[in-house]
Amino acid sequence: MTHTRTPTIVVAGAGLTGLSAAISAREAGARVVLLEKGSREDVGGNAAFSGGLFLFCYDGPDDLTSITEDFEPGMKADRIEAPPYTRHAYAAELSAMSGGRAESRLVGALAERSLDTVRWLAAKGVRFTFNRTLGAEVRDRVLHIPPGQVLTCVGEGMSRGFEVIRPLLAHAERIGVEIHWSTPLAEVRRGDGRVTGAAVGDGSRTVPADAVVVATGGFQASRELRRGHLGPEWETVRLRGTRLATGDGIQAALRAGAERAGTWSSCHSAAVDPTVPSPGRSADSPPFPLHGFWLGVLVNRDGERFVDEGPGPWIRNYSKMGRAIMSQPGCEAFEIFDQRTAARVADEFAGAAVPIVAHTVVELAGRIGVPADRLTHTLEMFNNACPPGDTVSEDRGTSGITPPKSRWAAPLNRPPYVAYPAVAGLTFTFGGIRIDPDGRALGANGAPVPGLYAAGEAIGGLFYGDYPGGAALMRAAVFGRAAGHTAATEATSAPHPARRPHPARRPRRGPGTCPAGNSPAGRSSAPLLLRAAHVPEFGLHHERGLPQAAVGGDDVVPPQRGVQCLADLENLVAHLLQGGQTCLGDLERERPFALRMRGAGHESAVLQLCHHSRHGLRPRIATA
Repeated sequence: MTHTRTPTIVVAGAGLTGLSAAISAREAGARVVLLEKGSREDVGGNAAFSGGLFLFCYDGPDDLTSITEDFEPGMKADRIEAPPYTRHAYAAELSAMSGGRAESRLVGALAERSLDTVRWLAAKGVRFTFNRTLGAEVRDRVLHIPPGQVLTCVGEGMSRGFEVIRPLLAHAERIGVEIHWSTPLAEVRRGDGRVTGAAVGDGSRTVPADAVVVATGGFQASRELRRGHLGPEWETVRLRGTRLATGDGIQAALRAGAERAGTWSSCHSAAVDPTVPSPGRSADSPPFPLHGFWLGVLVNRDGERFVDEGPGPWIRNYSKMGRAIMSQPGCEAFEIFDQRTAARVADEFAGAAVPIVAHTVVELAGRIGVPADRLTHTLEMFNNACPPGDTVSEDRGTSGITPPKSRWAAPLNRPPYVAYPAVAGLTFTFGGIRIDPDGRALGANGAPVPGLYAAGEAIGGLFYGDYPGGAALMRAAVFGRAAGHTAATEATSAPHPARRPHPARRPRRGPGTCPAGNSPAGRSSAPLLLRAAHVPEFGLHHERGLPQAAVGGDDVVPPQRGVQCLADLENLVAHLLQGGQTCLGDLERERPFALRMRGAGHESAVLQLCHHSRHGLRPRIATA
């Protein structure tokens, strides 16, 4: 009889990447153990604190309406006009924003799989809607959509990201993903040249596995790693995302043989409201990104401009502002507007931030604590450099000043003036594990590390310097899904390193008679594995009060009482099952366990296994 082996896949991290990987691996037929460092209230990783935006390719309106027909209030239209956002355009934009350094294979895979992955998310219950903040608008009953960034998750503000996580978590639980909360990944275990499990907690306990997917995010929450890779000024930076992404998963993968990739000295950071603390649980609101910079100017503590506020659409440039602020005195800045744009900024781009209002520039300088003469000079120079006219449009740029404002340049001369204090908020880091397009972790020689996979913010090689908004969540879902599927399918087809011939093909020996090499002296250190898949006619039940054993499919049953040799255990189980078949491989010796076996027409019995320091594995049987 041929038995299909059900692999066990461990996924570390229950964010968008980890949930995508876990669901994909489970759909591919694997048993999936999802480890989350935090509690259930921490589920979601950085995605839970995001705006829920996905950047994906599409050929026209039909692709969009195949995903959703939900519209924000005031955006219902008779028809949609949406120029194609092609795979070539997607790849070209991402490559350009990385300065040509993004790995072309990863860029191509992200673009190619993006539309199908958004549809996959929608099929799992994630709800999307068209969003006017990103440029969509209704004119003459026609919804006009600019290329890219067209859909966000249904929700309010920075809570939209959690509306990605909520349905995925429910779906994962519904299809049987085993989730272990407050269980951080400590080490990736290897043996015989491939991954054999994941050490968790303090490293004293190991979850046996055929593959491990690292989806633990970046290292932005580690003060030590921030200081070492980003610079000392980043040590006390405010976080926009999860406090749990401390780089432990990345470090575990590197110790297991994976290679580093990407720029470890760069990150995603935005200008944020300094009055809002770093978030705690997933339900907390993160510091709101102050995206209105493109409608005004940014000045530092000296009252001087220091960055081009309008190099392009804000969604493609907002992450530059956090890094620019970090280079200024005190790592602080102020966004300044007049009455042309102040109302729009308050409605769309400032969240709950409280503006500082003044009727003159001198008064505003005093209220925000910058030199009045310098701020007055800065705004006079800026106003004189703006083109004639009062409109705020993309084709209007300054001339004769440094730094320029390339687009949306309009003079600030209509009081009252409004200012928002801004500091940098760190979202995630760009350096991580090197992978191929299917999520395999790659070693120093460019070859896959057998059984090790990674995705999401734990990887490097895709984002350098900057990236288009919406590509981060898209990366998490695309490569998380790919890594989970690859891990499950490759583990199913590859033989387990400790897998032994089926006992039905070996002659049965009497109790206590061990072949050469199977004696306690020669074999007692060899682990043993009882695979429940080979006794499908028997129900397996845990003895009350004893540690839980994994059963079903091809699961590993953790041990507690054993035998002096492999032949003894095979004969013991065969006797209990009256000729039924079993398969023995690596039985992890961490804790005792008791396994009750029942079969129609057979007497119930309890098999207890334990490791004896002098006599190897010894059995104890009790009939029920």
